[in-house]
Amino acid sequence: MSTLLSDVPIGIVLKNPSTENDRSILNTGKYQFAMTPVTNENFKRKCLQVQLDSEIHDNPNPLLLNKVELDRQRNLLTLKTNEVGKDINSNSRSITVPYPNKDDSDLTLLPHLEKAVGILSTRLDLEESKTLGLYQSQILYNEIEFAHFLGVKSFIMSITSTERNSLLFLHTIYDFLTTFPSITISFCFQSNDSPFVLTTNYECFRKWTSIKRHCRYHRNYKNLSLALCNTYSHEIDLWLTEPYKFCIIPTLEDNNLSQSEKSVYFEKLKKRTLKIAQPNVLQPITFAIKSSSNDVDMSLIHDAEVESLRELIRPIIEETNNPETMSPMVRSAIDNVIKANNPISSLFSSKMLQIPVEHLAENHENTMYANDTHKYDQYERAFMKALNDLVLTMKAGELKHILFVDPRRGPLIERLFVALETLSIPVSNFTITAIESNRNLIHVLKRKNRTLWNGKVKILGMEFSRYPQSKQYKKYGKVHLVISDLMGSFGCDELMPESLDSIAIPGVCSSECIFIPYSIESYLAPVSAPLLWEYARGKNIENRMEQIYIPLIPFMKSHGSKLSWRSKSCLSLKYPTVSKLSSSNLHNSRLSALSYDIPYPATIDGLAGYFTATLYPGSKAITISNLDPPSGKKGCNLWLPAFIPFKTPFFWNDYYSLEVLMARKCSGSMVWYEWSIYVSDRESDFTCKESIVHNMNDRGFKFSR
Repeated sequence: MSTLLSDVPIGIVLKNPSTENDRSILNTGKYQFAMTPVTNENFKRKCLQVQLDSEIHDNPNPLLLNKVELDRQRNLLTLKTNEVGKDINSNSRSITVPYPNKDDSDLTLLPHLEKAVGILSTRLDLEESKTLGLYQSQILYNEIEFAHFLGVKSFIMSITSTERNSLLFLHTIYDFLTTFPSITISFCFQSNDSPFVLTTNYECFRKWTSIKRHCRYHRNYKNLSLALCNTYSHEIDLWLTEPYKFCIIPTLEDNNLSQSEKSVYFEKLKKRTLKIAQPNVLQPITFAIKSSSNDVDMSLIHDAEVESLRELIRPIIEETNNPETMSPMVRSAIDNVIKANNPISSLFSSKMLQIPVEHLAENHENTMYANDTHKYDQYERAFMKALNDLVLTMKAGELKHILFVDPRRGPLIERLFVALETLSIPVSNFTITAIESNRNLIHVLKRKNRTLWNGKVKILGMEFSRYPQSKQYKKYGKVHLVISDLMGSFGCDELMPESLDSIAIPGVCSSECIFIPYSIESYLAPVSAPLLWEYARGKNIENRMEQIYIPLIPFMKSHGSKLSWRSKSCLSLKYPTVSKLSSSNLHNSRLSALSYDIPYPATIDGLAGYFTATLYPGSKAITISNLDPPSGKKGCNLWLPAFIPFKTPFFWNDYYSLEVLMARKCSGSMVWYEWSIYVSDRESDFTCKESIVHNMNDRGFKFSR
């Protein structure tokens, strides 16, 4: 695989591009963009002087927010005071809010403005006065409009975790996105005295979720992002699924560290940065180098210091692209896109989310699941147990019948032959039949039967529901072992166990027939998945937020420190026993209520659906699962989890409890899922929020057997 991120730009944060030294840095060609303030100190002095002259800050009576005049020509702020004994309408005054000119900004000194990232002034949450906040928000608006006119499209704002004028701040951000649809705004959360240092406490996260909630339904919501600066590795976990745009790396020029101490620092910085970069491998983070001291110009930093930071970034980019370090899901998704001659960027669209029915139609040729060696190793172990049990009950001259249902390209058949050879059991003791419904794969199976299986497998091309009416059914006799890789979980492309109902009848299967898999356990976990939620909303289908999706790359974060706590068992289904089943299929309906207490603020965009399949029961049951495996154990890491979105995301406080209701409903040949959530205050048992019932009466999607 070629390196995807080889052209990721590396930038620099410049405090004062007006100096010759700072501009000379850009001319070296080492940096492809510059972060620099939109306005300089001259403009800041103007704004402060207007503020003092207008007595906005010192007015003893609170100034009431009435209206923001966004007239670009007049640029006036109308204020009305409510002084005792005076008519509020007779005591209005206007203040001219400063607008930047060429002397108030150093942006024009940069060689390529389209590559500039404008650093916006942080003014909105410094004071308690609403009117002062209004004044400052208009200044920010003027800064963006001025820079946008010059051609700057990307901005970054450093804001504090403490915020007084919250509603004003949120309205201001929304106005920016509405007025300037082509810009992107990134936020860097900081402590009150340390600019450009991300403080990942919960207050910062609450602030970020407030921004998302307020702008969530705006068409340019995707233009919001984050910047990562110094932070601790364990704190990064809270932010992993959020949309990062920049990673700002500080220099060490003002730290009196020894060479060994610097090496330790760089190693820790590499691990933290890599932790963020890897989940964003297909939407790469842009790296920027800045001085760790606001009083030191980047031009004064020793070249070796800057080069060492560049050398730090380079292996992060390379390691992030290394197929060996990518998760199997990401690597497989990229391989499939490349094989289809599609751009990598196509993964970052609504095409990333597939509906299970689409998955069935489009991906029978997909070899991703065939590469999941752990899954097939477990199947082989299950085959050995089943074969031993069959041999114990085998009568003289009897042939046991093994039936494969939709074997695709035949990896399970291959493992059966391996198990027979390992146990030294003759193939001649069995009749082996394979029913494949995909006609495109029949020739693959027949070729393997000739070249690998010595013609021992009888290949039938038909829907397996038609097998009881076929001539072969009477010819081959009753089935003693049914094998399939149909898991039947939320994201499975087949309807299970209903798909086997036509076979699991006394006339087809023996009374002691063994089914592999034996049973399925589905799990649910509340997740933050802003990217997937946005893609679901962008699907061009009816009731798009009432579907179950299979993300080609599962950008989802479940909440909690213990796997057993964050992913809970939801639905249990046992594979068919040989009996006469009800045509209404009500026996396969299920209803489950799950409770979660998430101990920190979070945005819940939907649910992740996982499974554990018991291939063969017993005291040492053989299972496969796509849940995160315990340390030291392998999992079914190529079997994609499902993403089940909420129509409206929930913004979670740490004192809330979450209850999820999931129903599997059956009616005749139709099966569908319905889900809803309820959020309550743990201290008062008061229901704060509740969702609609998603996919009620299968209005969004359903399975048909």
